[in-house]
Amino acid sequence: MTFDSQRKIMREFMKMLIEHENSLDDVFKKLDFLNINASQDFIDSLNYVGGIVDPSIDYTNQLLQLKRKLTSSYSSTEFREQVTAYIDKIPMVLYQHAQSVAEINGLLTGKIYDEKLAEYYVDKLKTELAEEVYAKELVQKSVDAYRKLLSGPTSLKDMREELVSQGGKAARYSKQIILDANRTMIGEANDKISSTYALDGFIYDGGLRDNSRPMCVLLVGLKRPIGDDEMTIFLKREDLQPGLMPNTTKSNFKKRVAGYGCHHHATPVRLTDSNKKTINQYHHKEIYKITKSNN
Repeated sequence: MTFDSQRKIMREFMKMLIEHENSLDDVFKKLDFLNINASQDFIDSLNYVGGIVDPSIDYTNQLLQLKRKLTSSYSSTEFREQVTAYIDKIPMVLYQHAQSVAEINGLLTGKIYDEKLAEYYVDKLKTELAEEVYAKELVQKSVDAYRKLLSGPTSLKDMREELVSQGGKAARYSKQIILDANRTMIGEANDKISSTYALDGFIYDGGLRDNSRPMCVLLVGLKRPIGDDEMTIFLKREDLQPGLMPNTTKSNFKKRVAGYGCHHHATPVRLTDSNKKTINQYHHKEIYKITKSNN
């Protein structure tokens, strides 16, 4: 199978993955809208004298009411049902990944699909997107920020600036959890498949952005299968270090890729003799011994 054919299969999977990851975007935006409205109601409920919050009044009741409103957004039936529906599709996502890797490598999907890995990440997301976690990580911190402002001379402008700074937090926080879980899950799956079937290379794809890491720019730009052994050379280059996790090696790169938040995938493949010859030519030395004429 050619590199272009391999990449096409993985791009079809990645398109599905991105659509799945984006399926909750409108839900999170609505959540942020509700939170902004609740915070605006709180700010409007305060007493102002000459544009300054009246310090002689105890605002505990208003703060607790804000907390209840924010908490109710994350515990609403509509929000919980949509989050649950998303999480329930995690096994399907991992199965489709297994199908893609199996097709590229001539393996059986049922053999490489890791049901226990899917089960683990379903449970992980249920925990990380639980309403009590939102209450701790977003709601309480939001209320604490307003309370801190109220402890000193505070203007209406100060309160509105805090409101603006909190805009979009629910969407950003939630999306990062989803992205991190998916990338880590697929990285673990790739690592296990590679180890189990002794796959000695990978295809690296996911597009490039203005802030893509040097390692990603290099690997995507090669437009060919990349050998595990040549990663030892790349990982020693100082100019390719930015963004990499400490102690990244050729053995764990398929799992870690180019570091935290990297949106690329290192899909395991078995190198052909033709691939090995191309790699040797690229580095101008014999990294791989060619045992067959060509594949």
